Amino acid sequence: MNTFRRISTNVPLYGQVEEYLSWCATRQSPTTIKAKRWHYARLYQDMGLKDLRNLDNATFNNWLNDMARGGAGPVALNRAATSIKSLVNWHREMNDMAIPIKLLLLKRIPEMQAEQVFYKRELIDRVARRTRDDAARLMIEISFDTGIRASELARLKVAQIRGQRMDFVAKGKQKRTTFVTRRTAHHIEVYIKQNGLSDFLFPGKHNGHIAYNTLRKKMAQPFNEQGIEDFHPHALRHSFVADLERRGASVEELQVLVGHSSIKSTQIYQHRIKQVSYLRNLHKKFKKW
Repeated sequence: MNTFRRISTNVPLYGQVEEYLSWCATRQSPTTIKAKRWHYARLYQDMGLKDLRNLDNATFNNWLNDMARGGAGPVALNRAATSIKSLVNWHREMNDMAIPIKLLLLKRIPEMQAEQVFYKRELIDRVARRTRDDAARLMIEISFDTGIRASELARLKVAQIRGQRMDFVAKGKQKRTTFVTRRTAHHIEVYIKQNGLSDFLFPGKHNGHIAYNTLRKKMAQPFNEQGIEDFHPHALRHSFVADLERRGASVEELQVLVGHSSIKSTQIYQHRIKQVSYLRNLHKKFKKW
């Protein structure tokens, strides 16, 4: 059984969802369809919706509010809303289904542009060394060693790891190879043996991989304990690039190491790193630190 909670086949919503997803199968990626199925299953599991024809604005808003209380941010909430809107619109157009929800009343939640935060090697090493959570320490070490995205880290399998080498499928279904340090490789080997792992390196509760939000919270805890708030796993990807640049990597080398399909993405990282460093130096020059 996968990690996505399934809608009961005994309720109309199951058929309504599967009919729509069958139409999506040749138009959207398997990852997108999995995400949509998860959103629809949560609407059923969390709010008890059994028929799309009973979906109104109050039910929908209560569901989003529950997600927000559970830690979901604006990006996750907007993606969930988009999935529901697509389902509703499709059935209205294709099946002339009467669904009471008024989509025009659903406003997109403002999303703040993510700040490119990065940390120095010394800080990351200290945070990883002081945590008592072996899984969190390993997540931090692998992230900083490789620049792997959090979503890719969550899906990492034991079979994809051979000593210091990791082979995995990255964003855009790209096959990537990366390497960790000897120290991290040793920690991975010990962690796998101690936990008897054979499938996912970081398993979830339902025989699948760890949920993204769970991984994010687990990685944030060691940083919070060291007084660093608002931690986000992507900061370690930025830190990976910043550390390589300090060591003299060219933009072409950075692109290969971080796994960007376009060098423009790497240059955006570089520009922000240099901008923050320049601002920090100006403050040190003209203000008391």
